[in-house]
Amino acid sequence: MERRELTFDILKGFAILEVISHHTLGLAARRYVEEGSFGWWLILLLNRTLHFAVPTFLLVSALLLARSLAKKDQLDWAYFLKRRFWRTGYPYLVWTAIYLALRGGVPEIGLGATLVWGKGHYHLYFLAVLLEVSLLFPLIFLAIRRWRPSLPLTLAVATGVQVGVYVSNYYLRYLPYPGSSALFYLFPVILGVWLGVHWEDWRPVWVRYRYRLVQWGTAAFGLYMIAEVCLLVRVPVGEFPYFWLFRIGPAALLLYATAAGLLLIRVSEDVAEHSRMRAVLAQVGDRSLGLFLIHPLFLYLIQGPKVTAFLNRLPIPALWAIALVFLLSWIAVEATQRAGLSRWLYGREFLPLGAYSRRVATVRGMRRRRSTLPARPGTPRFHPTAASVTTRSPLPLPPQPSSRK
Repeated sequence: MERRELTFDILKGFAILEVISHHTLGLAARRYVEEGSFGWWLILLLNRTLHFAVPTFLLVSALLLARSLAKKDQLDWAYFLKRRFWRTGYPYLVWTAIYLALRGGVPEIGLGATLVWGKGHYHLYFLAVLLEVSLLFPLIFLAIRRWRPSLPLTLAVATGVQVGVYVSNYYLRYLPYPGSSALFYLFPVILGVWLGVHWEDWRPVWVRYRYRLVQWGTAAFGLYMIAEVCLLVRVPVGEFPYFWLFRIGPAALLLYATAAGLLLIRVSEDVAEHSRMRAVLAQVGDRSLGLFLIHPLFLYLIQGPKVTAFLNRLPIPALWAIALVFLLSWIAVEATQRAGLSRWLYGREFLPLGAYSRRVATVRGMRRRRSTLPARPGTPRFHPTAASVTTRSPLPLPPQPSSRK
């Protein structure tokens, strides 16, 4: 398994753990602590901090799509859209039908709007956004591939486009559910496409811009958290200066989430190289779609009075709730995989358990064997030593006695 493939599987593992933790902490704030207490504030602040998964997933999806297509001269966009539908649209329709059946009907906005805006359940909007990104991706990819803009120019254009969407929607209100539209995530998508087209420049870009990334991400996180705290204490939204703070809140969240996504790419690279947990995280990332789709079912089940009372008797019930939701979701995804239902429910087959451990061990063994092979002159690993340099004595050697008598 290539290191870069392992990197993004590990990143998806981190991201799905963040999603499950974010959703479970929202439940924990309502079930396991008293409103206004220290525990309540701590849980909600953690919940708001872990709110970067959607822009991160979109950035990585755009990056991987652009990286795979950047190597091809002839692009078959019909095949691309067909594949995107089966990878994203099919499971979206299946699970929308499942959740609508569980809730007993279609929302008041109607079936068409439910499908367009991802309102079958609170988490399905992400797949609707991902489908929209698939439709916008060819335009963004072709523009970046043809004109090859620099990273600063790309960031400036992405910022201008994103601000334009925010401002125009504020005055025209053409998006009834802005957070369920790909237009509200164009900044990380455009950046992801640029990184995918210029993936060989990722390491130099990281080294050059990492400190600015941390600075801008921290500043955006601060603004976003101030806005969220003001909402929690119920300040008057329409009064100055809160009005402007809430206007820039979504932009601050998007910038913070994009910075967090880039940081996760770098962290995942290090984990893929050095951590013993890389196979476990990659296995979780491989099943991230199944875990994402099914975990709200178990969030609903643990809200019952008996489970709530049991968790409340444990220390740090929120942490136990996260572990329980993840464990039940994992068991359910693994059960559907072994029953042969993965392709029908998720539109794909997952790798068997232990596959990443075996592949990581294989890669490690290959590297160990390569490191023990003698290097040849002219290769990057060749370093002349006393044993590898041909030497001549400056004085003639005396004749050696013959061994024959």
